[in-house]
Amino acid sequence: RRGLMLDFDEATSEDAERAERRAQELREAEELAACQLWEVVGGADKGGIIVREGRETTSPQLPTRLATAAVVRELELVGERLHFRRVSGSGPGE
Repeated sequence: RRGLMLDFDEATSEDAERAERRAQELREAEELAACQLWEVVGGADKGGIIVREGRETTSPQLPTRLATAAVVRELELVGERLHFRRVSGSGPGE
């Protein structure tokens, strides 16, 4: 695990902000590396795949679809139902 060290006696506020941004980027990269990512491969002919508000297949559909080629991070997988957070592409964020 890499760390960042600053000498705050000599560091400027700009240096501190830059270091904090880099630390956040490293935390996000570690989080992504430890999770399951999925790419949407279906729905190209319909503008993406349907996303529902809840786990049940009878729950209401969201107004926008998750676009083909979007990448999502798995938050929870129950049977064939995926609770996700969108990483790239267009569509609902979660």
